[in-house]
Amino acid sequence: MDAEGTPMGGQWNYDAENRTAFGKSGPPEITDLPQIEPDTITRDVIAEVTSTLTDHPGNLSLETFNWPVTRQQAFIWLKHFIAHILPRFGDYQDAMWTKEPFLYHSRISAALNTKLINPREVIHAAEQAYREGSAPLNAVEGFIRQILGWREYVRGIYWHYMPDYLDMNTLSAGNKLPEFYWTGKTEYRCLAEAIGQTLDIGYAHHIQRLMVTGLFALLVGVRPREVHEWYLAVYVDAVEWVELPNTLGMSQYADGGIMLQSPILRPVNTSSA
Repeated sequence: MDAEGTPMGGQWNYDAENRTAFGKSGPPEITDLPQIEPDTITRDVIAEVTSTLTDHPGNLSLETFNWPVTRQQAFIWLKHFIAHILPRFGDYQDAMWTKEPFLYHSRISAALNTKLINPREVIHAAEQAYREGSAPLNAVEGFIRQILGWREYVRGIYWHYMPDYLDMNTLSAGNKLPEFYWTGKTEYRCLAEAIGQTLDIGYAHHIQRLMVTGLFALLVGVRPREVHEWYLAVYVDAVEWVELPNTLGMSQYADGGIMLQSPILRPVNTSSA
């Protein structure tokens, strides 16, 4: 917001400027986030999981594990994202490209959801980047909108409608989740890419989750709770309050429209009061 209380740039939302596609040459240069050296606790946990849960899906190794597990590490990633990746986030946040699991996403959702870092701190850093001229408005507004807008909206949906929300199934979908969701072995290339990287690194960005794995499950009529339980099992940032409404409401349309028309956040008409 500017000093007069109006939206910076004169409009509330720059979503129309967040849908740029890559040309045939593919994504511009991607500056990857710093590699985090696993500490003793991380090494011990990986060793224990590997030895005791021998039939778990996916891959787990010191070579592929690169997630912040301390507050200091989370801030290293945040600062790197703001300085080197955020400027292109706005244009390409909805894009996909083969063999590029991260592109221009921050990957700090796990740190946020485990409270290593505070949403206010993340928002302030992004806002500062815009005010200093190092990131464009469509990138900063789109990024802040996901954290301050969508994430908090989802929090409200979850705590208002639980526990009934968990078993909503408006479309009466009843099929089993396909086995390849646990193996990544499928002839559908987009699914193989999205699920394969999920099993390797525990991550897929929001378009891969909603528009690839989620949409396929919707089209084949998978029981929504099974889809939810899969997301909860395979993604490093999947804490239920933030994952469940996105899965049931936005991905599977199982909540009867609550996600899009929730009365808890609908403006009250007081014109006749």
